[in-house]
Amino acid sequence: MAKREAFLQAVLNGATDDFLHFIQLHKDATDPFDLNERLQEMSRKQKEALWEKLKQMLAQVLVEDPVEAWQKSTEDDEDDMETQTASKKEHSIAVIQGVTTVVTTSIPIVDENINYTSLLECALILNGIIYTLPDTETSLLRALQGLCEQWWTKGLNGKEQFGKTTFILFLKNSLEKKTVAG
Repeated sequence: MAKREAFLQAVLNGATDDFLHFIQLHKDATDPFDLNERLQEMSRKQKEALWEKLKQMLAQVLVEDPVEAWQKSTEDDEDDMETQTASKKEHSIAVIQGVTTVVTTSIPIVDENINYTSLLECALILNGIIYTLPDTETSLLRALQGLCEQWWTKGLNGKEQFGKTTFILFLKNSLEKKTVAG
């Protein structure tokens, strides 16, 4: 219970470093923090508040460090600026990956009794950045593809858009594999 409350407070207070710490704990098999379990324990209002704050956190990160800027060359920048830019990009990717993890983990617990508008908005924002991500961000791309696939499979509102993205990414991956093999 204490970790659930701490996780929720980290998100509600906009403490991105604490949020990222909990995402790391979730990924660590030796730690007992299970995000799926924590989400199931939350009340409907807590889930809705969580998703709203995640949407705000995601929007803030994307405004402060737009994905489109990641692809711009930093050749003219000084080394110190390059390091700051890389560090900011890494932090942004970590937050986006964390939000993606929570959104994907939330999909199975969505039902007709929950207002998941903020969750849908998060998912739509994430869906919107897929095509602008650099190909080097394979882990994030796979996570976003998994989110789209799960959303479509669950049949939630907006499933058509997520289904289209899933299809396009599967087609793209298939063609890339044929090109490499051929």
